[in-house]
Amino acid sequence: MPPRPSRNLDRALLAAGRALLPQRGCAGLSVREVADAVAHDRPPADEALAEVNRAIRSRERVELVKEADGVSVGHSHVGDPLDDALARLADPLVHEIQDGRSERVRICANDTCRWVFFDQSRSGRRIWCDMASCGNRAKAARHRARAKEKTTAATEAADASFGPPIAFS
Repeated sequence: MPPRPSRNLDRALLAAGRALLPQRGCAGLSVREVADAVAHDRPPADEALAEVNRAIRSRERVELVKEADGVSVGHSHVGDPLDDALARLADPLVHEIQDGRSERVRICANDTCRWVFFDQSRSGRRIWCDMASCGNRAKAARHRARAKEKTTAATEAADASFGPPIAFS
């Protein structure tokens, strides 16, 4: 699995996107807002939904093209290629909603991650985008907290077994 980009890289890309796309605001945030709304069973912001729908309507068209030796599949852009890219980002979300599986769209429970993912687990109760990274970190943190509690409790119990402190004058 390829390493994930750092949060600083995410912020840098977001800033670059805002600088390059002033006419659109930050279109990628619109897809994120809609995904958050789906994952949390709430309606999305009107502006975000309008932005994503606008991009979906300007999707590339797939068409058959006559070739010297037959026919091939080609495409043409209806709108801006950047809108097509945004529509491609929204495609998996659109398909899950369309297929009636939007309850499996989740946001990673790791507060430093918060990636959108599709829960493909058999039980449908997955909360981390990836068990090897976010899930492992959460489990390790819980283990360290329990170990610290045991150590603290053992120290307090040992102190209590010696009785009250004796004052020497």
